[in-house]
Amino acid sequence: MAKLFDLTKNIFLPSRHVAKPYKYYHFLNTLSRDRLDQILLCSEEEHIFSLVPEPAGQSVLFFNDAHHRHVLKKLHSFSEALLCYVFKGPDGRPEPAKEDSLWYHIKGDLSALALKKESFDLVICPFVLNTQSVDAGLIHRISAVIKKGGRLVLALRHMQLEHMLYNQNPSQTGAPHNSFASYYKQLKEDRLFVEDIIEGGVSKQLKPLFVTQEGSDHYYEYKDTPLTLLIRAVKLVK
Repeated sequence: MAKLFDLTKNIFLPSRHVAKPYKYYHFLNTLSRDRLDQILLCSEEEHIFSLVPEPAGQSVLFFNDAHHRHVLKKLHSFSEALLCYVFKGPDGRPEPAKEDSLWYHIKGDLSALALKKESFDLVICPFVLNTQSVDAGLIHRISAVIKKGGRLVLALRHMQLEHMLYNQNPSQTGAPHNSFASYYKQLKEDRLFVEDIIEGGVSKQLKPLFVTQEGSDHYYEYKDTPLTLLIRAVKLVK
């Protein structure tokens, strides 16, 4: 009987296994900020030119937080009337050196755009790393500098990705601060009407970024998962 008691005691010893937080089992949450930013930027660059109309002869405004030099170079080959509006992104990274630039540029802030109203035919906002700054006020300020009949190309972090990164706990009932409907509403209030939308998902081009140093391949697990939301809108004023 004593032996049976000892055996039972050993079986029901407290487990020394430490439960890992829920986020640990989510691949995207194990990524460093730089790696996640790289994935978002690659998705943005892969799709943004699908929405950019032919800019030849047009005045173009491009917002840059110093992460988009490759996109700028490609855009510059289409249009020489290009103004780069340099602002500090979420990481406070300094702006590109003036002597290295092939385009005109000014330094500014998103909270107050130092630009003349109705000056640009095309405004490109690659904001996948700055989505939290996109609100009704910013859209209103950007709309003010677009000419009548001009276009806005806006790239954002997809709200489904926000769910996966920040609200993936099964008990969480919250939602991202913005949705498709809220973006439509904000744009429409400033006479910007959506022409086209692209959802940038996890594509084959991004596959190398979904392989860990240990060799674990998460590409097929996340294939086609939305990462970025790209919108093209036209400014129509009576």
